[in-house]
Amino acid sequence: MTRFGLLVIVSLSCFSLLGCKLGTLGGSMGSVEEPSDLAVGSVSSSQLIISWTDNSESEDGYTVERAPDENGSAGTWAAVVQLGANVENYTDSSLDEGTTYWYRVFSRSDEQGDSQKLGPKSGTTRLAEPTTPSLTAPSSTTVEFTWTDNSAKEDGFKIERADDDSGSPGSWVEIDSVGQNIEIFNDSGLTSGNTYWYRVYAYASGYEDSNYTSQASVTTP
Repeated sequence: MTRFGLLVIVSLSCFSLLGCKLGTLGGSMGSVEEPSDLAVGSVSSSQLIISWTDNSESEDGYTVERAPDENGSAGTWAAVVQLGANVENYTDSSLDEGTTYWYRVFSRSDEQGDSQKLGPKSGTTRLAEPTTPSLTAPSSTTVEFTWTDNSAKEDGFKIERADDDSGSPGSWVEIDSVGQNIEIFNDSGLTSGNTYWYRVYAYASGYEDSNYTSQASVTTP
């Protein structure tokens, strides 16, 4: 064999070896195709949903990584879950209210190596929603509406009311708001013998509003 032929074989062997080695690190020659379109959305005060597009036909699964927010950037990354093939979303739970988290995702393949990491992308949980709405009608023109404040970050609460429509709420209208830590609202100027529906949610500047309480109704005497 000539020196030229030997050089070609050695070069090709090194190139092949390098490709395999880089492939195991992800995001390089020989690795499985990476996902795309990473999105993070708030579900509640303790849940965020992470979604992406599966672009591979040969992945063994996906790994989701999360990092705390540190002054607008991702802190230390840690894997939170390993999912199976063809999965395109994950709901991360047991999070803190009104808190920002960062996420990234990559596809895994035992044969081809991990893909590049998609992200980072951040999302912020909602304010904690109020609960246990309760209604009484102390007079023919007044309704007392109470709830439980579960948020530590709210600026206040916004109250919505709807007229009854055959046993269900009609169109909702915001009728008033109350300040931080308040758990009661008195609605007056109503009509005797009418049924009214109520719901409330927490709000704060710089945060996404909480989910609504469950709907509750009462009929004035």
